[in-house]
Amino acid sequence: MDPEIKRRLVKWGLIAGGSLAGLVLILLISVLLYARSLASGRSDPVETERFLTRDTSGVLLVSLQPSDDGVDELFDQIAAGYDAARAAKAGFWEKLGYWLVGFDRPSELITRPLPAEIAVVVRYDETAERFNSYAVYSVSGLARLISHGSRHLSRYAPGLAKEYEARTYEGETFFVPRSASLTRSDRLRARDVKMLVPGGGPPACWSVADNNVLLANHPDSLESAIDRLGAIRAGEGQPRGAICSILPPHLSDVDIRGALLNRHGELAGLLTVLGEVRGAEVLRRWLAAQSNRRLLSAVESVTIAADVQPDDRVLITARFAHAPGWPMERFFTVLEAALRSCRPAPPMRLEVQVSPSPGEVEVQVIVSGLGAYYRGAAEATAD
Repeated sequence: MDPEIKRRLVKWGLIAGGSLAGLVLILLISVLLYARSLASGRSDPVETERFLTRDTSGVLLVSLQPSDDGVDELFDQIAAGYDAARAAKAGFWEKLGYWLVGFDRPSELITRPLPAEIAVVVRYDETAERFNSYAVYSVSGLARLISHGSRHLSRYAPGLAKEYEARTYEGETFFVPRSASLTRSDRLRARDVKMLVPGGGPPACWSVADNNVLLANHPDSLESAIDRLGAIRAGEGQPRGAICSILPPHLSDVDIRGALLNRHGELAGLLTVLGEVRGAEVLRRWLAAQSNRRLLSAVESVTIAADVQPDDRVLITARFAHAPGWPMERFFTVLEAALRSCRPAPPMRLEVQVSPSPGEVEVQVIVSGLGAYYRGAAEATAD
């Protein structure tokens, strides 16, 4: 081959190779910057109290603010345990994923979404005589990353994509489990509440709308949550119902607050969920008798307020308003015995005090060692 031609071919080859390497490098940097922009973007959580409507019969609102010393300490404990667990088990691809999105520690999956607002809402459809229940997890961080993952579910989680059918409602994509039997009932069932906790129950319908993750017990329930979210975005006023008049006020020292109107057996349904807690055999046996369930109908409403303390304690106060002449001793003796008989896993401990008064009974529960329990449970998985 002519030396001049050979020299030119080598030169062009080096230029082409350098250009290709440069192009690959540019693509890698672009992917890295895009991934980190998804993970670093922040949004303001929705004011979840605005999800309350006139037909709301039960609600639990949770405010997780890192500026709160108790919440900050609790999440520090959980994060430390999670880091210990993932340090022992994380493989190459998981570590690469953390690096791509700019995580210094695996626990940023838990801490970056904060601050966050959570609402668990139970609505009763008077016309259909059925319960709709849904939960809203409105986060500040990782919202864009979560939304991106849900839009490309088959790419990032092909196994999950096979389990869920994608549908569209009011411009929002939501997912319905293919195999689960999703039915609504005229009774509030344990599954209708448990499936609103990620990983806590049977598969739920779900959607990601902006920085809000929605879970529901039925497609109709999820559509009602999307409708309410659309009204909030449009700046529509909140339709105030009876639940708003008994909901504890949003005070700085209250991280969790809730209310329940017991018009359609909601209290029996809620206690059924509590009866499935390990060690709650006393409550389960009591609920098995229909006469005892009928006794609950005299409870008119329940309110709850809880504060997460910096010393790894959660202070919970529940108030039961009941009709005059209700034989409250029968129920609250059992409730107190049931709570005291619960055997939380060490190092958690329960303290219970029941204080009856005319027309109302107050139940105070102190849960100690919650953060230490989660930290120990996570660290144990690393062994």
